[in-house]
Amino acid sequence: MTWTAPGSDGGAAITSYTVQAYAGGVPQAGKTCTLSSPFTPPLTCPVLGLTNGTGYTFRVTATNSVGTGPASGDSPLATPAATAPGAPTIGTATAGQGQVAVTWSAPAANGSPISGYTVQAYAGGVLQAGRTCAVSPPAVTCTVSGLTNGTGYTFRVTATNGVGTGPASGDSATATPAATAPGAPTGVAATTDTGGSVSVTFTAPATNGGSAITGYTVTAQPGGRTGTCASSPCTVTGLTVGTSYTFTARATNGAGSSPESTPSAALLVAVAPGAPTAVTAVPGDGTATVSFTPPAATGGTPITGYTVTVAPGGRTVACAAPPCTVTGLSNGDPVTFTVRATNAKGDSPESAAGAAVTPLPAPPAPASPTATASASAVTVTWTASAAANVTGYTVTASPGPATCTTRVTDPNPTSCVVGGVAGTTYTYTVTAESTSGPSPASPPSTATTVAAPATPATPPPTELTLTTDRGDISTAVPGQQITVIGTGFAPHSTATITIYSTPTQLGTVVTDENGNFSVPVTVPAALAAGVHTVVALGAAPDGSLRAMDLTVTVGARSSSGALPVTGAAAARLAVVGLLAIAAGVLLVRTTRAGRRRRPGLLPPGSAYAR
Repeated sequence: MTWTAPGSDGGAAITSYTVQAYAGGVPQAGKTCTLSSPFTPPLTCPVLGLTNGTGYTFRVTATNSVGTGPASGDSPLATPAATAPGAPTIGTATAGQGQVAVTWSAPAANGSPISGYTVQAYAGGVLQAGRTCAVSPPAVTCTVSGLTNGTGYTFRVTATNGVGTGPASGDSATATPAATAPGAPTGVAATTDTGGSVSVTFTAPATNGGSAITGYTVTAQPGGRTGTCASSPCTVTGLTVGTSYTFTARATNGAGSSPESTPSAALLVAVAPGAPTAVTAVPGDGTATVSFTPPAATGGTPITGYTVTVAPGGRTVACAAPPCTVTGLSNGDPVTFTVRATNAKGDSPESAAGAAVTPLPAPPAPASPTATASASAVTVTWTASAAANVTGYTVTASPGPATCTTRVTDPNPTSCVVGGVAGTTYTYTVTAESTSGPSPASPPSTATTVAAPATPATPPPTELTLTTDRGDISTAVPGQQITVIGTGFAPHSTATITIYSTPTQLGTVVTDENGNFSVPVTVPAALAAGVHTVVALGAAPDGSLRAMDLTVTVGARSSSGALPVTGAAAARLAVVGLLAIAAGVLLVRTTRAGRRRRPGLLPPGSAYAR
């Protein structure tokens, strides 16, 4: 709407004008516009929000400080109609790899909503066919792709509504696309491991950054060892056997290198193990037990098993660890064995062959042995077996449980001593031992009865000392019980316990499986006071007599039945006495408790050394 000022301002300056739209003579609420001072001719004001295709008239009122004057007459009828949008205002142009991102500000829609924008690229002012992009509102940015890296471009934007396309914006600033580093490779995997050398595969990146990829670099961790290649796969060398590695890959073009890829799964670098060493075999009855030392070099991964190869013939036997047992061999035929180790990477070389061995059956039963009795022992002798695989012999007494064994490497392998219980009649059998197992038992020997050692008139000379369950004692009293302990006798044999000066036998005892004994004996009640010797006499493991003694001083029994206490025991009782005096009322209880005897303890006054 345009109009002219009224002829009179009513004596006060006009401050504003208001234009009101009418349709069919009816004012249209909200369809107004206001023009405020200062005014610059021509006086004009747009009324917005009208309906296209509807006829409108307009009236204008003027307002000053006094108020609003009368409205003008109706304007001519005017019918609004939409037009194409205005020109967008160009914004920024940001170059990328083969593309440019363009921004702008929306123009006036001119009565019809904007339905889209089109961006067009120009090079040197020349329109570049096909180098466009289009978006719909409210977007006001668009990326033109397919551009040539290194070429400068400007851009213009047009807006389109229901009427048509409006004028183009002005030119943007010049933007020059450039290549970038490629994307990172994907799908990295370590595949073939040849012992310190690993082949790594990967998938090329989805984008090359606008410049051809010139190569790839694969990096191993830990350590950072690398390998390069023009395409997948890449090989990384110089890796440490026994170490687990992950691998990443990066791509390189003229603009630089990509980020590192996601690491591969870990791979343990390994090789086949070294060969076992020190192969030996023990032959049996149609069998052999093969022993060896596992290889020091496992190849970086655990050994899963071993294979023994028999020569001649080449038959193989598998086992998880040494020793390996090989069966099905021919008795009497010499054989040798080699061993190889296996891990996840393969087999080791064959070991050096062990010395040849000859499987043989178990030996036949020896002939009946000869048994010769002595004090508390029997010497058993027999004829050696002719079998080549005999390793020793075992003699068994009946009744048992006494046995003895020899080895063929002993100075006298066909004789041994068996302890015996005095008064018992025994027979003996012999079994030949071999790597193929024991022979049948021999026929039994002639029955033999074992006698106890004869008691000498005086203590036999010996440097072997008996002890007691309370250590070495030096005193005793008549009627006192002493537990005597002896060692080193023939197993399962009789030993006699005698006290001197005048020999008085205190008892007998049968040794245990180790040739030891512990037996309680009682000092004779009528034994005279003085120095006496307790003697244990029996068979040594070699069948000779074995004597052990203990010297004690026997005193007269006191009225209380106990000897005075000396040494450490006296000191302990002194401390107890002092504590009792200090405790006062506890004295009586302590005194009573001191009168009670604990079973197995030496009586007061029996000193012993520790």
